[in-house]
Amino acid sequence: MKTSIYIFMVIIHLANGFYPRLPPHWKTKTHFDITNTGILQAVSEYIYETKNTSAASSGSALNAFFGTDYNGMARLFETVRQVRIAVADTQKNKRNVGYVHCNADQIKLEHSSIISCRSKLLERKQDLNELRRQLGECLYTIQSFYSNTNWVEMYGPMPYLDFGIKGKELMQIVSPEEDTCIDVHNIDKDCKDNMLVKNKLTSGYHHGRGNVKPPRSRGSKTGKCSHGGPDDTSRRLPAKCGINKDTTIERLSPHYHLHNDAYYAAVAATKHFLIDTDTGILQHLGNETFDCLFHIKQRRKVSLSFAVDYSGSMGLEIAAVKEKIIQVVTSTLGSENEPANYVLSLFNDPASLNKANVFSSGTDMIQAISNVRVDGGGDCPELAAAGILNAIELSLVDSTIIVFTDADAKDADRILEIQSAAKSKQIKVTTLQTAKCGRRKRNSDSDYRYQRDTTFFESVAATTGGKVYQTNKGDIGNILDEVIEIDFPTSEVILEYFTWSSEENHTRAVFVDKSIQILKIVIKGASSRDEIDFAYPNGTKETFSTPTASRKFTDKKDLIMSVQKLAPGKYYLLRTKKAYEVNITAQSSIEVDGKIVEENEIGSSISVEGSPIVGYKYTYILTIVNFGNGTCTELSIVDTNGNVLMSYEPSRTFSDIDILCSADIVVPNTITKTERPTCEVMSVIGKCEISSLNTANCSKYNWYAENYLYFRETQIESISSSGGSAVDLEYQDLTNITEGPLRINISGVCCTPFVTIDATDVDGFLSQCILDLSGGLEVESVDPVEDGISIPSTPTNFNKSFAVIGAVSGCVIFLCIVILAGVITNTYLDRKDKTKEDYTKSRNGAQNRPMRKVQNIPSSFHDRLVKFKVNENDSYLQCY
Repeated sequence: MKTSIYIFMVIIHLANGFYPRLPPHWKTKTHFDITNTGILQAVSEYIYETKNTSAASSGSALNAFFGTDYNGMARLFETVRQVRIAVADTQKNKRNVGYVHCNADQIKLEHSSIISCRSKLLERKQDLNELRRQLGECLYTIQSFYSNTNWVEMYGPMPYLDFGIKGKELMQIVSPEEDTCIDVHNIDKDCKDNMLVKNKLTSGYHHGRGNVKPPRSRGSKTGKCSHGGPDDTSRRLPAKCGINKDTTIERLSPHYHLHNDAYYAAVAATKHFLIDTDTGILQHLGNETFDCLFHIKQRRKVSLSFAVDYSGSMGLEIAAVKEKIIQVVTSTLGSENEPANYVLSLFNDPASLNKANVFSSGTDMIQAISNVRVDGGGDCPELAAAGILNAIELSLVDSTIIVFTDADAKDADRILEIQSAAKSKQIKVTTLQTAKCGRRKRNSDSDYRYQRDTTFFESVAATTGGKVYQTNKGDIGNILDEVIEIDFPTSEVILEYFTWSSEENHTRAVFVDKSIQILKIVIKGASSRDEIDFAYPNGTKETFSTPTASRKFTDKKDLIMSVQKLAPGKYYLLRTKKAYEVNITAQSSIEVDGKIVEENEIGSSISVEGSPIVGYKYTYILTIVNFGNGTCTELSIVDTNGNVLMSYEPSRTFSDIDILCSADIVVPNTITKTERPTCEVMSVIGKCEISSLNTANCSKYNWYAENYLYFRETQIESISSSGGSAVDLEYQDLTNITEGPLRINISGVCCTPFVTIDATDVDGFLSQCILDLSGGLEVESVDPVEDGISIPSTPTNFNKSFAVIGAVSGCVIFLCIVILAGVITNTYLDRKDKTKEDYTKSRNGAQNRPMRKVQNIPSSFHDRLVKFKVNENDSYLQCY
């Protein structure tokens, strides 16, 4: 079985300002740290000043505002993460735009760009994701100012409040001709006192970032400042070294001793940009947009309300609707985000079939929706307005009503009633429409994007703040998740998803920690409610007879278990001998995110696509949000029964909102009894030497390799090679083979000197055999050459050139030249014919043999003529 691993992707590259994400040393602050701290300080102060909380100071305002609403705080943290990612991405995406990084004395441009940035933010008020991205770009330049200019050298950790403010005149900036730094001998250290200017603004040049440092003559004692650091070649030019304060490491940052001052100034500037009473973007965006930008919202007690068309035409959709509603209610049941009550309004035609109820218990709501059956004929439209009005009447203030229907509204003339009732209770109405009932017989379920009359539902959505979704029964679940997540965030984390084959152990371990509030298990393939049991660590089986535990068997034959208030420990699923698909999720106050990363050829960490390769080394990085005072002391890979296969001690980085843990890991081969594929190269015949690594010769050199693939209790889904059609790959039919070794033969020519054999099993586990026949050397492109003796190129311009010369000269010597040319040509052609005959024989008698190395140097007309000189006294050059 696959091992579940939480990973967090972190991209690392040399910086051109504060490091974007991961620091090179734990004392170094990055753009992530600056953005986290600056935004949270700004938001805390904003809440303290504008929201009615019990906080004694801005430092405790966040906790006072959100209280036990961990999901609300987690969503705030998520918006901060989106902004900080946008900040870090700006460094990469705007790499060649010097003023974005505050490089090359382009400080006036930087100043102007921040001014224009405020206008860009206003233009993006209606799109929060785009607004956060643009905010990230603004903050990146603001923060980089303190690392890349000499402001901190002059004023320490104090922010420059006039920078980026319209109408403010900047302090004096150095002229393009003015030298700003003193040349030093060592470019890696002892650069603390290299500043020449003391009372003017300047910034360092950085080659490769869209700017070039003005040259100074060799031996100059002064020059323009460089940014500095290993990836800045301008640091080798006068004035050498640099002034960046990106890190606390001297060889990376010449002014490393001022890193902390730059950090504090950047944090203060970030906060000032956000909430300053005169110039902060809060004043431009307004409180409502600012609240949405950072999700500064408290949880409200509202209804989870549905208005469902249950007429005969909804026969295909009603099962999907019921299934998803049950799952949604199960997910929030007993959690901090559980609705105050549940509303179910059923509408049909005639009106006598309409009915609506409100339930205080999620269990009662599940029972009610489970009992819904389609009723009435397949005609349409239906009395949708009546169903919506009934739901509005029963719902609490600020609720959202979700409408399911496949028909237009028969009572659309009641739209003003709906708009008035919804407005009085601030209720949103969102509609999910499936294929129109009148066209069902003429359209497949997937063909639902047709023109239909949606005026009624769109008008209701527009006036209440809801939306209209055109969907089909297969996509109802995804859209419903999106709609409900706004009001009832579930903070649902996936603990494990697996296929439980009939051959495996009938007991399966389920691990619960203290952060889990609700455990939810969805099992596909069951045939009854009592088919699978949930057991406690002491072996006692859950009876599902209390309000804190439920077990439901749905019409789609899904078994859904929900258990609340579990103590930390090792629990079990117990079953009979049958195969299932199992999805285990949990309501948790913490959020975990991550990915496996590997190092590429330039040293950056990139996300691993697909399954990791057994035996390979990767970095396993985990980020934990809302973990309080917790930390991580061990990262383990476990099998499906909870047995630890490998453990690692992680390194840890802390920020204001999350913890980053990382460790280098090796993917184990054996997870349970199943042995995942392992490919080994057994023997290689042939090698691609330098003489074969060119396009003229490479196809004449052959190689062959024998490989073995080892595996057990799994099936190989595919075997392929990176060489594609350029190599021959041979192995036996994979059908019904569940155990190796499996021999794989591969052969090719030196035009393909490096190939991999990629073997993947049915669960996605991958192994590779790597064949490097050239020791890392590549095939070079050259002009085609012929086998045999190297001979001069045929002088095709020879006679033509003499004819031109003879016509121009008009001298008697012309006759001499013609005679001489005839003799030379006759001699040359005789030699060429003989060589060609020898060459033909050689080709016919030695095919597929490697060519001898032949020098292929083009000959000029003069060179070719020189080859035919008989002795030093020959004077054909005089014929010119």
